[in-house]
Amino acid sequence: MKNISYGISLAACGGAPRGGIKNLPHCFELLELPGHMLDDTSLFRQLSMSPVGAINITELIDNSVSASIAMQSDKIILDFKRQISKRLGAMNFPVDSVTMDMGLAEAFENEEYKNKLVRLIRELAMSLHILDVKLALPLRIPGCDDAFMRFCLELKRELMTPWLCFSADIHPHELGKTFVPDEILRWIRFDIAVLRVHYEPETGNRLVDKAIKPWLEFLSESAFESKVVFSPHCSGMDTWTSEAENIAELISGLGG
Repeated sequence: MKNISYGISLAACGGAPRGGIKNLPHCFELLELPGHMLDDTSLFRQLSMSPVGAINITELIDNSVSASIAMQSDKIILDFKRQISKRLGAMNFPVDSVTMDMGLAEAFENEEYKNKLVRLIRELAMSLHILDVKLALPLRIPGCDDAFMRFCLELKRELMTPWLCFSADIHPHELGKTFVPDEILRWIRFDIAVLRVHYEPETGNRLVDKAIKPWLEFLSESAFESKVVFSPHCSGMDTWTSEAENIAELISGLGG
């Protein structure tokens, strides 16, 4: 598929990464890491020998903090902003984006929260610009209706910053057979920093081309470079390593 680069996530893997990172299939140009792995020096040594050119970070700050941060005191918000700048500024490996739950659902329902969230993101924008990192707010699919997606577009327009984007978190095994990606994502199609595909291989939810191809075709229609990250939810690295090989075969079969 044209204009698409692929990655794989360690965020939902119950286990510490081992030597397999440096032997990742070459189709993976992006690796997603949870915030708690950013201090793992051995992992980054492996990355330097892998095909990975950049990382996406999820839960840079714990979701229990970030999801309600806009309503916190000025002191807590200042510390939050400093932590983001400090952690990202210390990275010695390219960071493409940070997927962070900042309470979009609450902003949709609560005008006060929405206004405070807008203010906070504006305050973060300069740091994101200096660090050259996009902030991707996650959207769970299924779970977002048309009105919510229009709200996300309106938020993006109000902020008018290229550093705010969205992470489309796709759960393909929860979608019906008649879903149409364009109907779901049409409002934000040019503002998707990463499309993340979540699935649970250990429960039998294996990925097949018919579950993935419509999303790739939707992304390839855009002239923009798109990023797709596969996120297998599994209990350990043995399953994760096996899934990396399976996904590489799937990508190859789809012309990736």
